[in-house]
Amino acid sequence: MEELEKTVLENTVVNCIRRLKAAVKDGEAVVASESEHAERVVDSLRANIDALEAKVKVTEDAVHIKDSASQRLEKTLTAQLTDLQSEMKQQEESLESRNSEINDLKSKIDGLGKQIIQLQAAIQQAKAQTAAEAQRDRGRRTRQGVDPQRPRAEPYRHRQNPRLGK
Repeated sequence: MEELEKTVLENTVVNCIRRLKAAVKDGEAVVASESEHAERVVDSLRANIDALEAKVKVTEDAVHIKDSASQRLEKTLTAQLTDLQSEMKQQEESLESRNSEINDLKSKIDGLGKQIIQLQAAIQQAKAQTAAEAQRDRGRRTRQGVDPQRPRAEPYRHRQNPRLGK
């Protein structure tokens, strides 16, 4: 019996070894399958990483271009603002100068207006004096028997009107 037991035991051991080999082969197949799957996942993730890195690069380039454009625009606008401020200052100075000139001219006009009024008054007074003197002179000539219509030779040359400056 011993032999039979040996054979049974051998068969049992052989069957166990076969089952272990089959289980190892199945395990290897599962590991190989999972390894392939893991490699596919890794490759897919690498492709995604490459795509994302490319997008980051494009985005960084776009940001750099926009920053450069923004800086150029800022410089241009700053220069324009400076020019406009300078022009506005010049216009304000010109306006102040014109206002000063206008005020000076108004003062001169006022002074000339007063002079005109004074000269008109002096002219009226001179006319009145001349008329009064002419009236007196006609009266004197009439009393002296001279024709009052005949003009006198150079009347009152020795008199000067102090207001007229003569």
